[in-house]
Amino acid sequence: MRILNLIIQLRRGSDGYDTTVVPYAVRDGLENPEAALRAAVQDFLTSDTEEARQALDYSYGDFNWGDAMSFVPKFYFIGQGLTPIEEDSIDVIVVHDEMLEKPIAEDKDD
Repeated sequence: MRILNLIIQLRRGSDGYDTTVVPYAVRDGLENPEAALRAAVQDFLTSDTEEARQALDYSYGDFNWGDAMSFVPKFYFIGQGLTPIEEDSIDVIVVHDEMLEKPIAEDKDD
């Protein structure tokens, strides 16, 4: 199984970014998962459904990825070959330069 991780970054000024990761299982044979992701959002926005109209009104013409994750029903993504993975996940954040080798044990005979 291939997984697409949509990584959404929200700039928080000088405080850096808030990051959200939204995973999707990618249907076998889907060549361009990013294009499928974007197509799902566009399908929703151009659907002329009441939900789409409300989402566009809510965003005041500035519909973004946060809005997409809040408003686009999952069947639009599934229809494009991307199934949202909704199981609980565990995030482990590490510092790139963290030293991982074990410290040398001190001689206990001293």
